[in-house]
Amino acid sequence: MANDAMIERMKFVKKIAEDQQVDVLILGAWGAGVFGFNAKEVAKMWQEAFDTPTSISTVIYAVIPGRKNKDVVADFKDIFV
Repeated sequence: MANDAMIERMKFVKKIAEDQQVDVLILGAWGAGVFGFNAKEVAKMWQEAFDTPTSISTVIYAVIPGRKNKDVVADFKDIFV
């Protein structure tokens, strides 16, 4: 249920960026720090949010290791690379 709400928020951000004709969008690992979401799950949610065609040419995930998710960079690479 929390994942569904998070995905809807992610899709909303995507739509705003598209409506504003954003070419490059820089995002983070929402919730994968102090809120305790698993970084790989967050990456999968972003993947789902972007599962439809988009006018955004480049999406950059600016993620850094944290205390709770030391493998956040590797987790995002597993999903997107």
